[in-house]
Amino acid sequence: MKKTLFAAAALAMTMVATTQAQAYFEEYDLLRVTYDTTTNRQIITDLGDVRTLVTGTNVIVGAGENNTNPLALSDYGTTNWADIRMAYVAKGSLASKDVWLSHNLESGVTSGNRKFGSFQSSYGGSLAFGDNPANHTSPNSDLATAVGLKTDPQGYYGMFDLGGGAVGSYNQFLGIYAQWGSSESSLGALSTVGYVDTYLHFFDFGDNPLPGANVAVIRTMADGSTVINPVPVPGSMLLLGSGLAGLLGLRRRN
Repeated sequence: MKKTLFAAAALAMTMVATTQAQAYFEEYDLLRVTYDTTTNRQIITDLGDVRTLVTGTNVIVGAGENNTNPLALSDYGTTNWADIRMAYVAKGSLASKDVWLSHNLESGVTSGNRKFGSFQSSYGGSLAFGDNPANHTSPNSDLATAVGLKTDPQGYYGMFDLGGGAVGSYNQFLGIYAQWGSSESSLGALSTVGYVDTYLHFFDFGDNPLPGANVAVIRTMADGSTVINPVPVPGSMLLLGSGLAGLLGLRRRN
């Protein structure tokens, strides 16, 4: 009897753990959003709890479940990476009113007065987009990646960008109009250098019109992965590499 009860308890714990491990599109999750400016396609990928991600260095996440879902132009129906726009968003609880968003400015990104409500509703729409089973039927989707229409009213473009009426404003959460145009990143550099960098800004109690704190560098890679706080190549290693190259050149000339 004891063995049976123990086995049942172990099974229940395993099922709970499995459910927790497979939970996506929840509060505090960092969402990577990409959409095509020329077609009707957007993709939202859940990268995990933002509070954990930003504390690490060189954290690699988000290339699809089990690292099998690289970014591809065919996912969007275009032939040019410059047509794709990208943003990162996360939101805390109603009590904390914490907001995380990406921007190409390193500092000075400022929220508007009492704009947490608009951000909260838009983030909820992105979670609903991610939870919609219809957005997980594409071969390029998985449990953590939702592929759907840009015109979906619950998606990022429909709510954060107001269907094109306030692109880059995060549903007018950003308090300085001039900063709207530089919040979303073009993925054009994926075809040249192979990655795109942006900054993640944190707003503590997002109803206050104050500048956010730059809490992480986010690097989006051509293979579909996102690197949080990438480790740069140390200057000493660059000098060593150039020195070795010089010695090899000298040896060849001799």
